Amino acid sequence: MQPFRVELEVTGLPPAIVTEVVVSFAMAGMDMGLNRYRLDPGSEPGRWRGQVTLPICSSGRTDWLAQISATTRVGRLEAAIPFSTL
Repeated sequence: MQPFRVELEVTGLPPAIVTEVVVSFAMAGMDMGLNRYRLDPGSEPGRWRGQVTLPICSSGRTDWLAQISATTRVGRLEAAIPFSTL
């Protein structure tokens, strides 16, 4: 339940093409509620950031999946990144 900073850098595309970045957090096979955050554009082009607070899993699991969705002027890009909390 400690807030932490999420930062995302868009590479390989012109920075102005990305109009919105949203990151959602889920746990496989476990309903952890809605954990969706819209990231804010950073002071540097192509960088996005936000503050996130994840709930504690009552079963003690720490394995998460960050699902990133970037809306661009030509479509949507998506990625899924598995990670663990301490």
